[in-house]
Amino acid sequence: MSEQGQVPILSVKNLTVGFTTEVGAVEAVRGVELDLFPSEILAVVGESGSGKSVTALAMLGLLPGDAKITGQIVFQGTDLLRLNHREWSALRGGRIAMIFQDPAAAFDPVFSIGHQIDEVIRLHEPGLGRAARRTRATELLSQVGIENAESRLSRYPHELSGGQLQRVMIAMALAGRPEVLIADEPTTALDVTVQRDILDLLAQLNRFQRMAVLLITHDMGVVADIAQRVVVMRQGRVVETAAVEVLFDSPREDYTRGLLASLPSASPPTQVSSPSSPLLEVRNLTLSYSSGFGRSTEVVRDISFDILAGEFLGLVGESGSGKTTIGRSLLGLIRPSDGAIRLNGQDLHRLSRRDGTCVRSRIGAVFQSPAGSLNPRLTIGQSIAEPILTHLDLSPKRVASRVGQLLEQVGLPSDWRHRVPAELSGGQRQRVALARALALDPILLIADEPTSALDLTVQAGVLQLLCDLQQTHQFACLFISHDLAVVRSLCQRVLVLREGEAVEIGPVEDVLQNPSADYTRRLIASAPTLDPRVQSARRRERLRLLGNAA
Repeated sequence: MSEQGQVPILSVKNLTVGFTTEVGAVEAVRGVELDLFPSEILAVVGESGSGKSVTALAMLGLLPGDAKITGQIVFQGTDLLRLNHREWSALRGGRIAMIFQDPAAAFDPVFSIGHQIDEVIRLHEPGLGRAARRTRATELLSQVGIENAESRLSRYPHELSGGQLQRVMIAMALAGRPEVLIADEPTTALDVTVQRDILDLLAQLNRFQRMAVLLITHDMGVVADIAQRVVVMRQGRVVETAAVEVLFDSPREDYTRGLLASLPSASPPTQVSSPSSPLLEVRNLTLSYSSGFGRSTEVVRDISFDILAGEFLGLVGESGSGKTTIGRSLLGLIRPSDGAIRLNGQDLHRLSRRDGTCVRSRIGAVFQSPAGSLNPRLTIGQSIAEPILTHLDLSPKRVASRVGQLLEQVGLPSDWRHRVPAELSGGQRQRVALARALALDPILLIADEPTSALDLTVQAGVLQLLCDLQQTHQFACLFISHDLAVVRSLCQRVLVLREGEAVEIGPVEDVLQNPSADYTRRLIASAPTLDPRVQSARRRERLRLLGNAA
C-alpha cells in the first residue's frame, strides 16, 4: 500500500525474465518490483536494454514462448502469470491495454483504420451490432481528437500522419475500456506540438477517466511533464523509485544523476568566426512534388539561408513543414522548381552530370534511422568503404586503412569492420552512419533527426561526437531536428519552417529566447521543460482549459 493507504491496481513483485540465446541463458529482467496506483501516471526510464519494454510485455503476456518468467504480476488481486491463454485474451486489450512506440508498424497496412478498430470492439463487446460498433469507433476517434472522425474510418494507415496514427492507436486501446494503459515510448520522434497533444490526451484520460498509466520513455522532459512518480531501471534491475520532483532535485543513485547529466546543455555553443563568404548559399528555393495529371504541389516556397564553414544551422518545424525535403534537395535527390543552391560558389543544379557528382561527393548525410540507412547484408566495413570505392581510386589496402581510421574516429574499434549492423546497438549503428558520411571528407553534412530515437546517454555521446568531428574536419552542418533543446545546445543559428515557408532565422539564443513569430512561440511553449514544478503548473492549467472546453 502507499503511504495514503491506497492499494496498487497493478503490482510487480520480484519479476525475473530470462531468455535462451546462442551464447547461453540471459536474464533481461532481474528482481523487478514496482507498484502502479489507481489514477497515477508512473514513468519507467532507463537506457536501451534496461528491461523497460520486457517488463511491460510481461504484464500483457506478450513475451515469446521461450521466455522463462518467475515472480508475480498482480492485477486487482489476480496473478497474471497464472492466467491461461483464454484468460489472457480476455484481459489483454480490455482491462489492460498498450500503445506502442511505432504506430506505423503496429497497424496492418492492408486493412482500413475502421476495420482494425472494429476488430477490437467486436472482441471486447461481442453483443454490439455492426452499426453500433461503427458509432462506437467514430466516438473513439473523436475522443482522441481526430477531426472528421467518421470519414477517417475508411482511411488506411499510410494515409495518416504519425501523430494521427498514434491517436488512432490510443483510440484502439480505449476500445476495451481499460483500467490500465501501458504507453511504450508514445511520443518518440514526434514533433513538439504533436507530442504536446499526445501528452495532453494521456493526461486527460488519466484525470477525467481515472485511468492508471504506465509510461515507458527515455525523454526526461516528458517525465517532468506528465508523471507523478518515476522508476529508474538499469541492466534489468530497478535502481531507484521516487516522486518526480524528488528525482529531479536530488537523485539518490549515480546512474540517475548520469541520466540527468546527459540532458542537452542549456548553454549556447561557441560562435564561429565569419569567413568572407558562406560555404553554402540557398537562394529563393522552391521545391515541388508531382501530384499526377500534370499537376504539382509546392512543399517549399522561396526559402533563403546560408551556412558558414564550421557552423551548425538548426532547421526546425512540424511534420510537413519541408525540413527533410530541403535536406534531400541539397543532396541532389530533388531538383528545385526555382531558386539556386550554391556550394563553394558552384550552383549544384547547373553543373554537368560529372561535375555535379564530384561536388556532391563532398556532401555527407546522416539519417534518423541508422538501421534503415545501412545495408543489413553488408558488414559495417563494407558500408563505410562503399562511397570510397565509388569515388576514389585507392588500393584495397588503403581502403581498409581508411575504414579503420574512420571507425576509430567515431569511437568504435577498427576490428569491428567485420560485424553486421544487427550486431550493433542503435547508438553504435549511428556512429557507423557518421563514419560512412565522413568517408569522403565532406565540407557539408546533412544530419536529419540523427538522435531522435536514441536514449539520453547515447544521444549525448552522438552529439558530442558530432561536435568533436566538426572541430576536426571543420565541415558545415544542416541539423534537422524537432528537439529544441538539442538544437539550442548544438547549433549557432536556427531556421524555423512552417508549411514550407521560413518563419524566422537568427542566432539560436535570440530565436529561442525572444522569438518574433507567434508560430515559434507556440513551438517553444509546446516543448517540455525539465522542471517538474513548472510542468505540473502548466499541465494543471491545460487540463483546466480542456475540462472547461469539454
